[in-house]
Amino acid sequence: MCIRLILQAAVSFRAASKAIHIAFSNFPAIKNQAIPGYKSVRRWLTRIGLYKLNCLKEQGTDWALIIDNSIQLGVHKCLVILGLRLSKLPKRALTFEDMDVLAIEIHENTDAKSICESLKKAQKRVGQVRMVCADDGPDLRRGLNMFCKEYNIGRVLDVTHKIGTFLKKFLEKDAPWGAFTAAAAEAKRKMQQTPAAHLAPPNQRTKSRFLNIEILACWGSNVAIALKNPKHPDKELLEKYCGWVRRYETLIEQLSQMVLISQKVRQHIREHGLSKNTGDQIEKILEDVIDPLAVN
Repeated sequence: MCIRLILQAAVSFRAASKAIHIAFSNFPAIKNQAIPGYKSVRRWLTRIGLYKLNCLKEQGTDWALIIDNSIQLGVHKCLVILGLRLSKLPKRALTFEDMDVLAIEIHENTDAKSICESLKKAQKRVGQVRMVCADDGPDLRRGLNMFCKEYNIGRVLDVTHKIGTFLKKFLEKDAPWGAFTAAAAEAKRKMQQTPAAHLAPPNQRTKSRFLNIEILACWGSNVAIALKNPKHPDKELLEKYCGWVRRYETLIEQLSQMVLISQKVRQHIREHGLSKNTGDQIEKILEDVIDPLAVN
């Protein structure tokens, strides 16, 4: 029961024991039953995790791998490789429960050779790999290419990072975008210790920032609308700190359109996967969504 509460209900170790104690206390026959402490529950879960990591894996010729590095902390990175058989691919977006954990490794330097060797070890455990899915980060790219070339394996980007890569190429050298993000960062610095703090722009990530333009575009759109409303309760504060947003209304409209298109594409591919008809299907979806908006 403790393990199920943690794995299926996302309950903490301490809360799992307390929840069972509360439930048992309602029934005289079991109200004095000894309840395991959180340290015992944590040990049980660690053993299950160790078994899941080290147990024999199903052999096959149709395995797909998903690989990623944790964000670096200190000099170490945690490399995780997940896998599943394509013959068992569900007709929906994947969840963690669909995957087998094939490797968890700690590296100081994730160079191309170490990434390639880690993938080879993962392949040795399962049989034959047909494809590898990863982001396009420089810490993985060369090692992935070496592995895929050696074994003639297909490589794909996950749809979220693929969209982020496209947006990066589109916006990275765009002068209005650069000026808008700089102005938003400056406005946040000025507003965060003032009565206008609740109106401040969102934090801008330095890593994967093009995966998160939606938040900044939404903020800009909301401010632009509020500035046109003479009865807005924060009109004076908005004029003082965010009046500059008016200069970027065209850009904000373009960003909002990019976000809309990205959301529709991402949702469709997550739910239906990729096929020879995907392009036509997405074109139809975008026509139905965008045409009524008179988008350029």
